[in-house]
Amino acid sequence: DAQFARSQKPDDYARIVRWMRLYRDHKPKAMEYYTKLRFEKMANAQIRELMAAFFDDLRDPEMAGNTFAKLRLGEMSDDDLVALARYLWAKDGALVKDTCMSMTDKELGEVELLRYYHSKKDAAQGVPLADSVVRSPRFAREALFKKAQLLQGAGKFAEAIAAYQQADNPPDNLWGIAECYAKQDKVEQAVAQLREVEGFFKAQAPEAALRIARLYQDAGKSKLYVAALRAVLRKYPESGQSSEAHQHLERLGIKSGGGVDAD
Repeated sequence: DAQFARSQKPDDYARIVRWMRLYRDHKPKAMEYYTKLRFEKMANAQIRELMAAFFDDLRDPEMAGNTFAKLRLGEMSDDDLVALARYLWAKDGALVKDTCMSMTDKELGEVELLRYYHSKKDAAQGVPLADSVVRSPRFAREALFKKAQLLQGAGKFAEAIAAYQQADNPPDNLWGIAECYAKQDKVEQAVAQLREVEGFFKAQAPEAALRIARLYQDAGKSKLYVAALRAVLRKYPESGQSSEAHQHLERLGIKSGGGVDAD
């Protein structure tokens, strides 16, 4: 206390918050310093630091929420609000929503909230919000893709495929469509999507070819599985997927050469 008093300057609230952090293991003492704060004189950045101290150091989410309520959100830039919302992702979903809805750019606020729901795999709230964000030309494609992923995670594979098709951001949506078909045991439809990736996206081609092999393996189609592994070796000999295919064939006790099966 004496050390604090010797160097403390009037209205240096940032230093008071730092002192509270030092007393993280002595909460009553930290709260004694809390009484020295004057929120009407504090900058938003200082109030945010105090909120973080309650969340991260003092482990008091209720007081953190009370401190959040002291923030003058209307005075903050949208960039600052985005940063605040993302900090709160791991803390409090209700506060994330309040922050996003405070943004001047309402479309940005909605898509930031959608990103949060997507990170939490919350289809119940995320899908309806995605349908709203889709109306924004800036964020429509992202909203459709996130909607598709949320639907896929919720096991609504037919709806997810429709959303992936609308998203039209290949090859990402093609991977998703293939996974949805695979979950429905529609192996050939899944393979067709992976063939499209392999045919049109050179960088992803080896992985698409290997995933085709895995689909056949999971479906119990052993001959097609072996043929697909050999195709990976033949088409993409320098790739990491080729090494993996070779290992699979070795475990099966099958030579990794060519032959009729390779086609």
